Amino acid sequence: MIITRYLLTMNKIKFFFLKPEVVVITGQRRKQAKEIILRVLDQHFKDVLVLETDKTENLSFFARHSKLPILVDDEKIRVQDEILSFGFDEKKDVFASDVKVNGGINFKVNYKGSFVPFWTASSDNNNYQEQIFPILAAVCVGTALDLNLVEISQSLNVES
Repeated sequence: MIITRYLLTMNKIKFFFLKPEVVVITGQRRKQAKEIILRVLDQHFKDVLVLETDKTENLSFFARHSKLPILVDDEKIRVQDEILSFGFDEKKDVFASDVKVNGGINFKVNYKGSFVPFWTASSDNNNYQEQIFPILAAVCVGTALDLNLVEISQSLNVES
């Protein structure tokens, strides 16, 4: 227990000085979103900390002392004072359209008037929305970190 506290304190001190960007993921699909967000970020960034939890208060230190804290929730992300929403509705900032299910899931991701096709292998074609939501969350995080849709799509080259 003492060793664990010591390591946590040392990590906090190290974190305080490095001030990396932090992505905190909450909500129903947080585990899937973390996996896909890591796929996008690992190819482009080395100093982004990605954490998932059901209790954001446990991670408030990291969010407060981050260079750029990003909070991912069920259908939105918050980057400082900006909120990006995502889903299947055209009123969302980032939305999926033209979904086709046929041995995999093909769809377009739309953002600021642009769109890029995405594809994912799927073992459950009946529940495609559950598989697309974490991808949309990753797209929001990627765009918040100045990646474009093509870079995000290529880094995912999604195989679920």
